[in-house]
Amino acid sequence: MSADVPFREPPDDLPGQAKYQVHAAGSTLYRIHSASYSPTEFKDQAADNPFRGGRFDSPAGDYRYMYAARQLGGAVAETLLRDVPLTDVGEPRVIALAALKGRRISRIRLIRPLRFVDLSGSGAHAFGQDTWLTKCDASGYPFTRHWAVKIRQWCPEAAGFRLALTDR
Repeated sequence: MSADVPFREPPDDLPGQAKYQVHAAGSTLYRIHSASYSPTEFKDQAADNPFRGGRFDSPAGDYRYMYAARQLGGAVAETLLRDVPLTDVGEPRVIALAALKGRRISRIRLIRPLRFVDLSGSGAHAFGQDTWLTKCDASGYPFTRHWAVKIRQWCPEAAGFRLALTDR
């Protein structure tokens, strides 16, 4: 895909066939979150500031969201490491102690199956996007949030987004 793909407006109509992944009842998800939220509580805060918020937060506060992963390492990566610069191979990435203050790790067991839109690899291509959608740094989040709104419109039956096909 061309370099300008990520920064274009989403098309009006879904350009391809959305792919889905189902997490079965009894599956476990991990979440690292503010202690002010319960383990299963969704945020409803608008991400209307381009310098704060996550990749798929609601720009206008019109939908609720949470970030969770199938493995604890995925939750750490998405929540605590997303803004920590990469180091040389084999060198540790350091998380500031302040980033841990007021946070909890929660394990959530699904009581019913949940269907997620697959945004990894060819899943992103179905939306006319590439890996930028799930891998860009925070400077791209105002754009990824705009795409999230459109994907939610195209796939209203989905419980959320799945970012990787691995067990991350």
